[in-house]
Amino acid sequence: MDVEDANGVVVGALTAVTSISKIRLTSCASGTQDSLEESVAVSTSQLTFNAASGQFTYNWKTERADAGCRRLVIEFNDVTRRSADFLLR
Repeated sequence: MDVEDANGVVVGALTAVTSISKIRLTSCASGTQDSLEESVAVSTSQLTFNAASGQFTYNWKTERADAGCRRLVIEFNDVTRRSADFLLR
């Protein structure tokens, strides 16, 4: 994912990320759905940054108990927050 800070500048370093949180939502908002592009097995959740492509990747380890609506929130050192909602099955 590409991420911009509060000034619209593309964030290009892991050091800019101060926290990642996952929030359970009571319901899923209707909206555009995107298909899963890639699925990988991971032992822990991990954020990486590929300098060549300028892309962040977050491998999110989920459990069956995580099924339902979730919001992933990433906060940056300039207090910018970006979020995305997911329906986990």
